[in-house]
Amino acid sequence: MRNHTVKQIAKLAGISVRTLHYYDRIALLCPTRSSSNNYRCYGEFELLRLQQILFYRQLGMPLLNIKKLLDAPDFDLENALKTHREKLLQQMENNQKLITTIDNTLREIKGKKTMTSMPAKDLYEGFAPQKQAEFETWLIEKNGSSIEAQIEDSKAHLAKSGTDAMQQKMIGLADIEAGLAQAMLDGVAPTTKSVMDLLDRHRNWVANMWDRECSLEAYEGLAQMYQAHPEFVARYERLAIGFSNYLPNAMQSYASKI
Repeated sequence: MRNHTVKQIAKLAGISVRTLHYYDRIALLCPTRSSSNNYRCYGEFELLRLQQILFYRQLGMPLLNIKKLLDAPDFDLENALKTHREKLLQQMENNQKLITTIDNTLREIKGKKTMTSMPAKDLYEGFAPQKQAEFETWLIEKNGSSIEAQIEDSKAHLAKSGTDAMQQKMIGLADIEAGLAQAMLDGVAPTTKSVMDLLDRHRNWVANMWDRECSLEAYEGLAQMYQAHPEFVARYERLAIGFSNYLPNAMQSYASKI
C-alpha cells in the first residue's frame, strides 16, 4: 500500500483537507515523513486508522473518545472491524424500515395535496434521532473545530432523554413540520402570522433539543444547513415537494423579522 499525500487521502476518504489538518492538530491522525522526499504523507497504518475513525464517527462517537480507544494498548483492529460489521447489519435493518416509511408516505401523498390522513408519527418510523455523525462532520468542516464543543453538549443532553421522551419530541416535530408543509401546499406566505407562529414553535423545539437558547443567528445558520446538506434536502422533499426550499426560506424570513 503506497503512501498518500493529504490531498490524495482527503479525496479517497471523501473528507476535506481541513478535517485532516484538524485530526492532525488534535493528534488523532498524524501523517508521517516519507523517507524518499521528506513530505508529510499517510502510509498503511494511517489509512487503516482513518478507516477506524470514520467508522466510529458514523456511529456517533466523539473524536476524543475515538482517540482514547485507538490509542489504547489493547485495541484490536480485527475485533473492531467485526464490531463495525455487526453495527452495519443493524443499520441495514433500520434502513429497510426507512425504505418502508418512504414507500408508505409516497402511497399516502400520491394524487393528494395533503398528508393529514397519515399519522404524524408514521412519517418518522425508522429514524434514529441521534444519527448525527455525518452532520457533525459537515458542521465542523463548514464552521471550524470551535463548534464541536456545542455538538458534544447537545449530544450529552440527548443521551439523557429516555426513549419515550425522544418519541414525544419527534412527534412534536412531525406536527410542526406537517403544519409548515401544509402551509406551503396551500400557498401561504412564510411571513404570515400562522407560519411565523409555527416557526416560533420550531425554534423552541430546536432550543429544547440543544438544551440551550437558539439565537436568531443560530436559527438562520440551521436554515442554511437544511438547504445545503443533501440528506436534509432529501428528507424535506419526502415530506412535500418543494419543502426543502420553503422551510429554510421561511426560517430565514423569521430570523430577519423577529
